[in-house]
Amino acid sequence: LIMLPTLGIGDMNNLYKWLLNLNSVVMPLRYLWVFVAFIAVVRLAQKYKPEYVFIRNKPLAMTVGIWCFAFTA
Repeated sequence: LIMLPTLGIGDMNNLYKWLLNLNSVVMPLRYLWVFVAFIAVVRLAQKYKPEYVFIRNKPLAMTVGIWCFAFTA
């Protein structure tokens, strides 16, 4: 599906620019999933006891996770 638009691109420079633009959109989106997972782990910490806790204060951890998600989005 990603390779289909590349068939209409003429030279290597345009292909490189197109891939660079695609990368600038896709890469930040993957971090959104990281922050969603962080928020889910914080919310489920009472049900499942984690071995390691990054931020022990739950409201602060939720604030950090939501802020990171909003800043990335």
